Amino acid sequence: AIQFTTALVTCIGWAIGIRSPTTQSLLASLGFACGFAASFNSPLAGILFAMEELQHVTPRLSRSMICVILVAAVVSTSVVRLWKGNVQFFNLNLDSELTSDLRGGSFNAVFGDGTWMLISVPIGVFCALVNLLSVRSIRMLHRGWAQARCCLREPAVLALQAMVGAIAGMLVFWATGLHGVWGVGVESLQQAFDQQFHTREYLVFAAGKLFAAVLAISVRAPGDMLEPFLIVGGFMGGAVGRLLLLTTGLGDRVVRPCVVFGMVGLFASSFRFPLVPVVIVFELTGVDTYSLVLPAALASFSAITVASRLCPSVLDEVMHEDGIDLGAIAAAAAAAAASAAATGDGAGGEKAAVKCPTDEEVRALLSRLSVAAEATPSVATTDEVPEQGAPGLQIETAAPRDQEEGTVTLPYPIELAVPKDPDEPVPEKTPVPAIAEKDVADETEKAALSEAA
Repeated sequence: AIQFTTALVTCIGWAIGIRSPTTQSLLASLGFACGFAASFNSPLAGILFAMEELQHVTPRLSRSMICVILVAAVVSTSVVRLWKGNVQFFNLNLDSELTSDLRGGSFNAVFGDGTWMLISVPIGVFCALVNLLSVRSIRMLHRGWAQARCCLREPAVLALQAMVGAIAGMLVFWATGLHGVWGVGVESLQQAFDQQFHTREYLVFAAGKLFAAVLAISVRAPGDMLEPFLIVGGFMGGAVGRLLLLTTGLGDRVVRPCVVFGMVGLFASSFRFPLVPVVIVFELTGVDTYSLVLPAALASFSAITVASRLCPSVLDEVMHEDGIDLGAIAAAAAAAAASAAATGDGAGGEKAAVKCPTDEEVRALLSRLSVAAEATPSVATTDEVPEQGAPGLQIETAAPRDQEEGTVTLPYPIELAVPKDPDEPVPEKTPVPAIAEKDVADETEKAALSEAA
């Protein structure tokens, strides 16, 4: 549903002539917010997901953008609730003893008896390591698939992926009795909330589900990406909770909160959205779990902090493999807008005032386009509005030796003078021969005689 709504909205915008990269990104975020909110019955998470995703395109989210996303998510969720009712995905049934432990008034009453809920921090770190394993596996399998494309056609690869995934699901079902590897896995996660599994069963299901998801992502097979990581994280958190149960005397009440912390941690480390996993988990599990918001936020923070130092997110890895750079698209869109504003006319026939790009913006754009990789450019800026066709600023930089001499034109009104070899001495200008004084006198005399005649 999320992929369908996103593609549908962007196709409609393209068909009616809305083809600006920035506007297309906004339309895609609108479709994503609608599909996300309707699929999970979580309008707030859909709104936050769209807003955090739009930060890749523009750092300035206007109030009108936020209001449009808000209305779209509310409308889509309302339609689903009119049709299917206000359905809650998971029921945790938290113990009353656990709720009383979080009544506040003391440090132990904020993070549980003996502050055991700070286990969310190690769970976040564990999820970051699992994300590292996922990203490297996706990279390796995708490279192998790219090399095998010369021998196997895409339908054969997809059939092989389906067969391997089915075998993995069968092995997991034989070991745990859970069949969530073959589908989304919502029912299996609800079973993890309702009953206690052994640590081995938690880990086996998480490994099988993660393997099936990574395999599908690597070959770009149709399938979901968000829910599998939520469910895998829940089972990994359940395994940690089970170990905590066996090593402490806290009782069974520790397992369900650890499942929630795992869901938040793996989702945050895999997609690098700090707020979305916290909100979506509480919208999926109901308001009764809101008392877990503080340790869940710590799980999200620790997972993102560690994962950002280890590897890119799953989405960034997939887009990098497919040659998509959201930062470069954002820079090109901003540059095109600035160039259009600089050459356009304002009210009354006067040129619209525009602020020339700063040095930091120019250097960021140069780094995105891999220009001047061996030298820092010297930038000369001006506060005046450039004339039409004239560069707003001149940048002279040294290029690598294998580049040809020429001029690189960017979307900003910029020209980059790129010499072929930065070490090559600048040729001296040929001196103009001096004119002797006698020659000057002769020429003066000739001119005077000609005037007299």
